Amino acid sequence: MVLVTDGITSLMSDQEIVDLVRTAADPTRSAKVIVNFGEDLGAEDNCSCIVVPLSGWGKVKGIDRTEARREYRRKQAGQLNTRMQRM
Repeated sequence: MVLVTDGITSLMSDQEIVDLVRTAADPTRSAKVIVNFGEDLGAEDNCSCIVVPLSGWGKVKGIDRTEARREYRRKQAGQLNTRMQRM
């Protein structure tokens, strides 16, 4: 179970959050990955996340459907931040 603040949900889709959780080794790491991605995107609101491991944690596998999209968004956010710093 993943609980996030609106600072996360205003930036990421549910599928992006699911894909980020699936790739992390443990719940603590999952929460950090989600928050870090929100910060990479330039979050302006509070980014908080709690991941509660339920039975079956780590057994749910699947295709990471949003990896390419996340990398594109991270790159775009990085370019915007660089431009803003120059102004």
